[in-house]
Amino acid sequence: VYRTDKSGNLVWLSHQRNLPLNLSVDDSDNILVTGSFYSQQVDYDFGITIPYNSVKVLKFDSSGKPLMNGNNTDFDNIGRQTLPAPGGNYITCGSDYFDYGYDLHLFIWNYKGLLVHNVAFPDSINTTSPMDMIRIGDSDYMVLAVQLNQNSISYRMKTIKIGHDTIIQKDTVYNYSFMMYPSTMRPTSDGKYIIAGSVMNNNDPIGIYMLKINSQLEPDSIYNAKYNYDYLCSNMQDTGTVSLDNAPVKYLGIEENAEPSEGFFIYPNPAKDFVDIGCSGFSRGLVQFSFFN
Repeated sequence: VYRTDKSGNLVWLSHQRNLPLNLSVDDSDNILVTGSFYSQQVDYDFGITIPYNSVKVLKFDSSGKPLMNGNNTDFDNIGRQTLPAPGGNYITCGSDYFDYGYDLHLFIWNYKGLLVHNVAFPDSINTTSPMDMIRIGDSDYMVLAVQLNQNSISYRMKTIKIGHDTIIQKDTVYNYSFMMYPSTMRPTSDGKYIIAGSVMNNNDPIGIYMLKINSQLEPDSIYNAKYNYDYLCSNMQDTGTVSLDNAPVKYLGIEENAEPSEGFFIYPNPAKDFVDIGCSGFSRGLVQFSFFN
């Protein structure tokens, strides 16, 4: 775990014998690292050595001092993301990791890192693996997951709205003409959520998609495009999407009319790399225009 200053200079470093998958910060600016602890176990019945994963949650203060070491000893679980929960606890979304499929799990830890609760949400047909989790308000959460239908070998995206008491409030599976392998989810300033992921063809990612959903988990808008590469992120490692809603952007444009009653419009203005040009209020036929730098 590395901490740097804003210029990229190393502030502190902590070596851990774990597989980290995600980072978050709690309400007290402590750093939460979620992942799994990997080891090898000997199966004496068969005389073989098998890999073993258990959920690992670490907490550091801002100076890098270890504050918590949470470890679930159940075979064979993986943690994906940890966030603060009411009462000074923490909640982790994760999954078990057996050959016959994955079940979604929620793990509740106390402030000392002791496991308080582990609840599974089994699905007899589909495997469900969480990819990201965000907090909604003080005590509710949204989990982003990928669902694999074992009969048809097809990926679908799933969102699950839950409370800190692990009761599922609402879950939605999204069906489109392409297979969706989600990666990250971020809230937007208008109370909705942006989700990014890969467009799949069997087990190969062939493009990207971005889906915006509302607070009721209903689709708002979607964008997708094919890769212009031989392959990209073929091992489906997580990539990130960040929201620019609150970025320190200085507005340099003139006041624009997005829906003119008649005439041409151009956006953005000024422009650097591209412009959108449109017209409205004209009869059918040839329309000519010129624009100058």
